[in-house]
Order: sequence, then structure tokens, then C-alpha cells
Amino acid sequence: MENANLPIEETQTATGHYQTGNTLYYQGSYQEAIFEFDKAIQINPNYSDAYNNRGLAKNALGRYFDAIADYDECIELNERNALPYYNRGLAKDNLGHPEDAILDFNIAIQLDSAFVLAYYRRSISKRRLNKLEEAIKDCDMAIKINKNYVEAYYQRGILKRDLGQYFNSISDFNKVIRLKSDHVLAYYSRGCAKGNLGHPEDAILDFSKAISISPGYAQAYYNRATAYREIRHYDNAIADFDVVTRLQKDNAQAYYDRGITKKMIGRVKEGRQDLEQALVLSRNALNTYLEREISETLKNW
Repeated sequence: MENANLPIEETQTATGHYQTGNTLYYQGSYQEAIFEFDKAIQINPNYSDAYNNRGLAKNALGRYFDAIADYDECIELNERNALPYYNRGLAKDNLGHPEDAILDFNIAIQLDSAFVLAYYRRSISKRRLNKLEEAIKDCDMAIKINKNYVEAYYQRGILKRDLGQYFNSISDFNKVIRLKSDHVLAYYSRGCAKGNLGHPEDAILDFSKAISISPGYAQAYYNRATAYREIRHYDNAIADFDVVTRLQKDNAQAYYDRGITKKMIGRVKEGRQDLEQALVLSRNALNTYLEREISETLKNW
């Protein structure tokens, strides 16, 4: 007990600070975690894992460049570790540089060919660059490694929908739902794909399921409203647009579409009021394309 009278920080080892930092990180106390990782690195300047995890905490706070600096230190200390390359790729993607992110994901995969997350995240970066076929191949690899990887199936479904492969995308969303029955985005995206195929009634069922799981999901209400309008269920459409405008009071598109729908059933004056509100909101949002469209519609009202 010879250290009993010393301050706690002097009695703790670098490993102790590191472990405390990890606990704080997983509790969401990122700034406090950084303090502990700082202490670990002060005691042991070659503590590569502490640099990596301090980078994770900085990344969680949106300090992406600082996080990259920590990953650089980690890589310098242990260049054969795939993890800091992967994490550095995430930070670069968060900064809006998917090309550079892909380079890091490539190295992570070269070092660990079974690094399932690196394939998955590389697919996301490739989608940002519109390299959809390549992104699908990365999802394929992720699924090959982990056949129950829910988010890889979902991502692949989105990519196939982007390519207009709607039936194939629905198959992937089906798989997601089988693996995770409350995956709200899978129901929503499957509804979109069914709508793309010209089946609004089936799309409505999926949007309704998404809403039952997440009652505040404004986009699901909006898409269900447009599907109802397509099958001439105008009152139902207006009711859903009502919900959207309550959830998102500045949603100019919802006001615009509700106004158009009201005109379809003879509620012309109310419809115009919605368009006028949509015009104000679109101007406030600097949405010049929608503003022009609304202005033209009002001229011919």
C-alpha cells in the first residue's frame, strides 16, 4: 500500500487509464474518454491502441481531422494493424472524401481479407461515387463472410434499387426483414421499390408497417400519401400529408402536394393556401427549383 497517499492518476498504469477510457467511450462520455487516453499515452507514448481509441472518441465528437492524426500515430506504431486504416477511412468519409476513404479501406482489406466491416463501409463510399456495381460486389463479399449480416443485405438492396433492379432489391429487403423483423428502413425501402414497379397498393402496406414500427417517420407518411393519391384515395392522402406537416412544419413539398391533392377533390381555396405556404417555405429554404414550380402552378390555379 506504499502508493496509498499518491493521487489516483499517479497510481494508475497506462493500461488502467486505457481501460477507463474504453468504459467511458462505450458510455458515450467521449470527452472524458479522451482525457483518459491522453493519460495512457503520457505514460506510454508507444501505446498504439490508445491512439486508435482516442481517435474513435474524437471521431464521435465530429473532430475528424484530430481523429485522423491519432490513427496516423497508431499506424506508425503498428502498420500491420488493419483497424486504424479502417477507422481512418471512416473519418475521411465523414469529411466528404469517399475516394480517400476507399484507399484506407483497401489497405484494411489487404491486411485482413475477412474484415467484413471494411467491405461494407467501402460499399457505402463507392455508392457516394456512383460506383454501384462495384459497391454491390463489396456487399456480396460482406455477405459471403457473414451470411446474417443484416445491413449488408440492406445496403445491397438499396444499390440494386438505385440501378433499377427493383425485384432483386425487394429480395434483399425480404432477407433483411426475415433476419430483423422490425427493420423499419427495409419496409420503407421495399415499399419504394414496389412503388417503382407500379404497385402502390403493395407499397402502402409496407409504408404502413414502417409507420407502425416508427410512428414519427415523416417520409413514410409522405410516400404513403403519394401512393394513396395514385390510387385516388384522396382523403387518406390528405390525412397523411397532414401528419407530415405536423412532424415537419417546414416541409414545403408536403404543403405543395397536399394543396394539389385538395384541388383534385374541389377544395380549391384550401389548396391555394397550401401552395402559398409552400412557396414561403421553399423561399426560406432557398429551394429555387421547387419555388419556380410552385410559382408556375399558382399562375395557372
